[in-house]
Amino acid sequence: ERSGAALAGFLLLAAMVALIQKAVEKPLLLGTDEALEETMDFPRDSTAIVVADHHVFMELYHYTSQQIRNRLVYSLSRDQDILYLGYDTGALLMDAIRRRYHLPIVAYKEILKRYDRFYMVSVPGHYLPALLRQDGCRVTVLQEGTWSASYVVLVDKIR
Repeated sequence: ERSGAALAGFLLLAAMVALIQKAVEKPLLLGTDEALEETMDFPRDSTAIVVADHHVFMELYHYTSQQIRNRLVYSLSRDQDILYLGYDTGALLMDAIRRRYHLPIVAYKEILKRYDRFYMVSVPGHYLPALLRQDGCRVTVLQEGTWSASYVVLVDKIR
C-alpha cells in the first residue's frame, strides 16, 4: 500500500513539475497571444503602437521584445471608460501605475496631439476605434481575430 501511494505521489509531483516548466517556457497570455503576433507583423520602424485595453498593454509590455516595447503607448481615458464600459477600474489602475513606474501611459487627447499616425491594438468591440473616427481620425483595419486583443487598426489623423 505504501509503495503504491508513494508511486502515485511521485507521478503527481512529476506531472506538476512538467506543467510548471511548460508555463515558465511559454506563459499563457490571457487573450494577448494574437495581439503579440500582430505587433510582430508591424513594420520595424518607430511608429507608436497604441494599446486600448489595459490588460493587453501590461502583457504586451512584459512579454514583447524591447524593440516593440519602446513603441507601446497605453491610451488612458477614465471619462471614456465610464461612458462606454460603465466602469473606470482599469483607468484608475493604469493612472496609478503611470505615476509609480513611469510607463508609457498617455491621456487619450494627448495621443491625438502627439501623433499624426500610429498603429493600434485593441480587443474586439472596444470603443476606441469608433471614438477615433468620431474625433476625425481615419481608422483602417489591418487584421481581425476571434480572440480578445485580436484586431489591429491603422490610424491616420486627418488634418
